[in-house]
Amino acid sequence: MVVFGMSHQTSFSQNTIRVDQGKIYSSCNEEIVMRGVNEMFVWSQDRTGETILPEIAKTGSNAVRLVWTTEGAEAELDKLIDNSIKNNMIPVAELHDATGDFSKLQQLLDYWKKPAVLSTIQKYKKWLIVNIGNEVGNGSESTAQWVDYYKDAITQLRDAGIDGPLMIDCGGYGNRESYFLEGGNELLEFDPKHNIIFAVHTYWTNGDDQAKVDRLNTMIEDAKLKKLPYIIGEGPQVVASPVACGQSFPYKEMMKRLQEEGIGWLSWSWGAVNNNDCGSPNSKLDITTDGKFGSWATAFAEEMCISDINSIKNTSIIPASMIDGTIAACGATYTITASSEVGGSISPSGTVVVSENDNQIFDIKANIGFKIKDVLVDGVSVGDVSTYTFSSVKENHTIAVTYATVPLPPQIPYVNGLPQAVPGKIKADSFDLGGEAVAYHDISSGNEGNGIRQDEDVDTETAGDGGSIGFTAVGEWIEYTVDVAEAGTYSVEVLVASQNSNGQYHIEFDGKDVTGIQTVSTTGSWTSFVPHKISNVALTSGEQVMRMFIDNGAFNFSTITFTSDGTTNNTPTASFTATPESGVSPLEVSFDASASSDPNGDAITYSWDFGNGETSTLATPKVTFTDIKTYTVTLTVSDGTNVSSAVTKDIVVSDGNIAPVANFTATPTAGIAPVTVSFDASTSTDENGDTLTYAWDFGDGNTGVGVTANHTYALIGEYTATLTVSDGSKTGTSTQVIKVTDGSPVASFTADAESGVAPLAVSFDASGSVDPIGGTLTYAWDFGNGETAATAIASTIFTTVGQFTVTLTVTNAAGDTAVETKTINVTDGSVSCTFGTPTVNTLASIRNSFENIFVLGENGPNLDNVTKFIVNWDLVNNGLYEFSISTNNGTPTWYTNLLPKVTQNFNAAEPSITITGSGFTGLDGEYWATIDAGNFVLVSKTRGFTLYFSGSAIAPDCGTTTPNPTVNGGVLAGGPFTFTVGDGIADNVSGITLTDTVGDTNQWIVTDAAGKILGLPASPEVVDFDGAGVGSCFIYNVTYNGTITGLTADALISGLSGDFDLSNSIEVVRNPVSTGGDCTFGAP
Repeated sequence: MVVFGMSHQTSFSQNTIRVDQGKIYSSCNEEIVMRGVNEMFVWSQDRTGETILPEIAKTGSNAVRLVWTTEGAEAELDKLIDNSIKNNMIPVAELHDATGDFSKLQQLLDYWKKPAVLSTIQKYKKWLIVNIGNEVGNGSESTAQWVDYYKDAITQLRDAGIDGPLMIDCGGYGNRESYFLEGGNELLEFDPKHNIIFAVHTYWTNGDDQAKVDRLNTMIEDAKLKKLPYIIGEGPQVVASPVACGQSFPYKEMMKRLQEEGIGWLSWSWGAVNNNDCGSPNSKLDITTDGKFGSWATAFAEEMCISDINSIKNTSIIPASMIDGTIAACGATYTITASSEVGGSISPSGTVVVSENDNQIFDIKANIGFKIKDVLVDGVSVGDVSTYTFSSVKENHTIAVTYATVPLPPQIPYVNGLPQAVPGKIKADSFDLGGEAVAYHDISSGNEGNGIRQDEDVDTETAGDGGSIGFTAVGEWIEYTVDVAEAGTYSVEVLVASQNSNGQYHIEFDGKDVTGIQTVSTTGSWTSFVPHKISNVALTSGEQVMRMFIDNGAFNFSTITFTSDGTTNNTPTASFTATPESGVSPLEVSFDASASSDPNGDAITYSWDFGNGETSTLATPKVTFTDIKTYTVTLTVSDGTNVSSAVTKDIVVSDGNIAPVANFTATPTAGIAPVTVSFDASTSTDENGDTLTYAWDFGDGNTGVGVTANHTYALIGEYTATLTVSDGSKTGTSTQVIKVTDGSPVASFTADAESGVAPLAVSFDASGSVDPIGGTLTYAWDFGNGETAATAIASTIFTTVGQFTVTLTVTNAAGDTAVETKTINVTDGSVSCTFGTPTVNTLASIRNSFENIFVLGENGPNLDNVTKFIVNWDLVNNGLYEFSISTNNGTPTWYTNLLPKVTQNFNAAEPSITITGSGFTGLDGEYWATIDAGNFVLVSKTRGFTLYFSGSAIAPDCGTTTPNPTVNGGVLAGGPFTFTVGDGIADNVSGITLTDTVGDTNQWIVTDAAGKILGLPASPEVVDFDGAGVGSCFIYNVTYNGTITGLTADALISGLSGDFDLSNSIEVVRNPVSTGGDCTFGAP
């Protein structure tokens, strides 16, 4: 078994994202290749990302750059980072104040060092990347100055306690890569955490597309040589830069190269806020027109996000430990049990698995009508907090929430306590009193406006006609109590303003949508108000509650004006109750139609049809129903102008007779043929007291009558006896099963193991065997290995390899017998390397990158130079989006896209794939495909080997036969390895002692079957073969499972005997000479 690539197995002490050898890793050692976008949240109407982030997440992004400023509220930044992580995207938080200006760098550092911001950074440190500042520096600064500026920044931030990764943009507005290529390693070494990620913004205007590609490749090779960790912080993009909007950029080639090299990128910018970089609105650098997934601003945007082979959708890999927080991805883990009473929720809830030293945040919410009463952490109150963070978890915890009821305030009209008049103008900020969930629902806490009704949580502003409501978001609503003077048709004019073109709303009256969804187009700015007109809105008269419902943000609205188009005659509503609705004949029913109404306030008349030939014009008639049947009663109401409506209800009349209940006994219910059974139905009942008749069906073609009956079953079988009782009009039935046998017993037994490795001990239990007449059974076992037994419970040991037929014979008192057998499979430990292929099901979706590749079995390809394999298969969309291999030597290429070279049927039973023309010797061929514990497996159909692509450096256990070594003159043999010794001493190998003393004459190394050195430990160990203590030799003791089973370090072993597991089928050879003091060896 050969291990390809390296895997980082040590958990990072700070539990943060980290860098190593130019790569970026999660705290659980998953490589992170960022794929995502930027968005200017701080200037949006959704600064916490409640609605924008889920739209970005639909692209499959694994990271998002959060544009912020030092003016941004700390609490909103906290929630924005939290929402990013909840949407499975790594938050890269950056400050935009110092763009192009190093004189403002200290302003950024002061913000990052604010106590509230430091608390946020600590809380989310597992995933958060702090991008110190956007594009600080205009290019006039030298590399040395750039380094010095950031050395000071690193010192201040590390001294403040920030131990996670710091991202540093290049100088020259971020686009001059020379800064990090020349000064990056100096900053990495200077940082006490050695945890810096550099960012290049590829707004390159040098030459044509090929010149830009050459520049990209030069940067890649230089950074690779210097092992510098970096991403493209803004890019790829369709134009060269915001100041060269007419110049193209080779974004497809850039995406291809970055994918081949495993380099992250975040494109600028999502578009919920227009960036205005190359025109307005919807510039060439906006990805969407409105912040919604699918509303692509350009063809490039769609290609970059979802359709290109190297798009976000097709290449982004979200770390498994981010998707599922319960994955124990690395190190020790603990559990936090979270629960809440009725009245609210805690998220996450249930049993939450947390890695050691990690932080775990819990968000606590109360439902409408409740408030948080108390939060108990490990049984101790921490108060009525709405969020709680367990920091640096080192033990198990509990968190429980209790709630108290809160009476909701009444809803009261705001203007003088009176309903507002319709027709008329209603100001947006004159919404009702009552607060959140009563008079309005606003998703952001507090009033984000500037002065009007500042005590309310609605975001009011002074712009517009006497004020307005802004920062609207999907799902928000505001209510106004109104009085409609007359029923009729109205024209509605809503004064709106928006910088975007994606706002939507509708208006409800008493819960009824009267306008349908209306779309708000851009008006040029958030304060440029224009009337949005709606015609033919039908309203009923009277006091009602009007609700302005936001179907999609964001827009502002100032006034809602209603103008009457004239009255209309609306249809009356028919409604009635019936008491009772069912009963025994004769049934008197009272009807009440007083709930019927007319929206115009007209007097209504009633017309009843009771379905029995009777009618009425009263509002509350009474009718008696006599016939046994179901009647359909119809009420028609009219307003006197031939406008009417009708409603119906069923009345069920019965005769009062209740069906009888059948019940009987059968004695016996089982026996040896022929068997006579006595049946007794005397326990059958009739609630009405009617006389019953009894009819029997014995299940063998014979019948009988009477409350009791006897019947003889002559033939062997199972029979269903049925009793039917009748009161003359209704019936009831009951059944029982009668079993007739020939008297033979039934043999049955279990085995606690039906397969295993020799020597295999198996226990058998025959207590499930039965005799139909209840007699005593005797037992006779033949285990197939020469051993027997005569008890109900028995056991044996299978010492040799093979298939053994175990036979149980049971005998009853009459001498009747029954036999049962089972096959026990005993192996030498070898198991199949086929992993259950071909599988009966389709291949489940898998999107992952693997750096460990195991070739299991014989005749497999030599993939020593492979460093990474990526597969992206989506079963739901039936798409194989990536199937690629990267190498460390460019043979046959640095990066090979195998998609054009494969055919597959992953969406069918027995999924398989055929590879042709790959360029890798021995790789082409037909394979079965499957997934084993998250790892991707290809099993050759014809050549006897398996390719196992794994996230772990530990090889899968594919059933290596445990050797039975012997020592006689120096040869230890029996496995797929060779261990040769021969010291020429008369007592041969009398003992082995492993110590910390380093010898100086002879080395041992560990290689794979191809001769490749698998690894060397930090220091060699002495092996003294005869215990005389004369001389020494180097030995390297390399294992992957921590120890060699059976050999203990620093302990004397008196002799080698028994089985020893040398792990992973390794081969041990000595090097470079055959003699040395006490250690004289034969040929390797």
